[in-house]
Amino acid sequence: MIDIGGPALVRAAAKNHKFVTVISSIEQYKDAVKELKEQGGFSPAFKRQMAREAFRTTASLDGSIAAYFEAMVPSAAVEAAAPCRSTCCPRK
Repeated sequence: MIDIGGPALVRAAAKNHKFVTVISSIEQYKDAVKELKEQGGFSPAFKRQMAREAFRTTASLDGSIAAYFEAMVPSAAVEAAAPCRSTCCPRK
């Protein structure tokens, strides 16, 4: 199964980094605790840094999912088999 809910929540938090701080990796907890102790909260720069890392994480996941499907079905077959019906798609 492919989890799209978790990454969507991470992206949403990163997009709203002015208001929330997104921690997308267990390795980031040490830096987050340090920031809290030293600054008494999360600085805008720290929030931007965490947002950047969150987007990198979700981009990597998206790349892995795309590679998985690319190996299963060549791109041309996907285009022919699934015409775009989205209102945001210019090819409809």
